[in-house]
Amino acid sequence: APQKLEVNFTLGSEFKAPEIKGNPITVEEGLYTLVIPMTVYHTTDGGVTYTTVTEDAQIEYTFMIFNSSTYFTSGLQNATMDNVTSVALSNNSGFSRFYYYNYTTTALPKFSYNPYAYQITINFVDYNETNHYMKVEYNGNDFSVLDKNGKPVTQNYIMTGIDSSTEKAYITFNELGSYDISFEYLYLVEKEDGTSEIFELPFDELDTEDATLQYNKAQRLYIYGYQAMYTNFNEPVNPSTNQPYSRELKTISDDGTSFSQAADITAGFSEFIKDNNPSLSQPSSDVITIEESTSSTSTTYSDLKSAVQAYLRNSSIAPVTTNQVPVSFISNATSPAAVNVQSKI
Repeated sequence: APQKLEVNFTLGSEFKAPEIKGNPITVEEGLYTLVIPMTVYHTTDGGVTYTTVTEDAQIEYTFMIFNSSTYFTSGLQNATMDNVTSVALSNNSGFSRFYYYNYTTTALPKFSYNPYAYQITINFVDYNETNHYMKVEYNGNDFSVLDKNGKPVTQNYIMTGIDSSTEKAYITFNELGSYDISFEYLYLVEKEDGTSEIFELPFDELDTEDATLQYNKAQRLYIYGYQAMYTNFNEPVNPSTNQPYSRELKTISDDGTSFSQAADITAGFSEFIKDNNPSLSQPSSDVITIEESTSSTSTTYSDLKSAVQAYLRNSSIAPVTTNQVPVSFISNATSPAAVNVQSKI
């Protein structure tokens, strides 16, 4: 008569069962296929007698076993964001972390992760509140940054690379706006024939109310502050507007991890703000404000003007009348209409 087979798999323990012969193995992370050979019988008299139909049938069960620490530490993904101010969120339904950056250091925000364990998607909202979707894929040699239609993203909203010292992938960010970083979970299987296969794991569907997975959410980076822009007449016009592109007066390093100030005063201005009012570089919410009234948690219009004047004086920069390409300033901040004005420096 048929017998019930009960087999237990416990990570880190020996796999064994009375019904299974052979040397026991230690259960490790990975992909398993349990093959159960069978002999198929046929009966026509209610089980009194049986005739053999086949002796080479089998049932296969394929499954995966993982340690949660491979992907999560205290419920948060095993990834790091450097060169930023970090704020942990315990009651936010969509995000586990907010990060803030405002050019007070020339090292850009750097997000590091294992590209074989995570696939990253990013929704970037620029200072004009335009959305840009990006999926970062890694094939073991090269990165691809793709839009929703699977086409390459040509604008360098982010830059990617492999850190040779840690062998981890990294993504750096340099534009004003907010970057929502979402995770998909992967597992790489190396096969005996030398090929490999990547499986997508459904960890993003796990219950975020579970205490051990409370941070199984997206993370958001805010880059706020000011950028000096100029109209570049030395490259083809933007086909969507038939106007020259507006480019920033900063030079990003080849590996994307830092910038040089070039002709841009805004990085120095941010340093001045940080040095003279450190609280402004340590935000505790997702709102950065510029207000007319004096406030310990916001930058006033007078602060902006004083900071620019001080930076120009201290840097021995003398603004002059010129026929060169006009320079404009853009900002990522919330401000009342009253301060959206021009002022002589």
